[in-house]
Amino acid sequence: MNSTEGTEEKNKQGDAETTVETTDYRTSAGETDPTPVKVGVVHLTRKDSPEVGSKGGGILTGAADAIVKTVESAKEAISGNSKESDNKK
Repeated sequence: MNSTEGTEEKNKQGDAETTVETTDYRTSAGETDPTPVKVGVVHLTRKDSPEVGSKGGGILTGAADAIVKTVESAKEAISGNSKESDNKK
């Protein structure tokens, strides 16, 4: 694997974009030998991104939390052990 140092720049929103030049090996349909192609990979680091280990995470974390809550709610409804019925006892 080829690894090189990246170049870091700020975009219009003030976020850091690190561009790393690397080589991608592509094979066309019907070909057997891969062709090396130089490509640039851009890594975006948002200035408002949460620290590692914090509760944040953006859209995907919010979606995952919503799925977990929905599944838990469905389990409670099926089993008849909802929090509301516990409060009425």
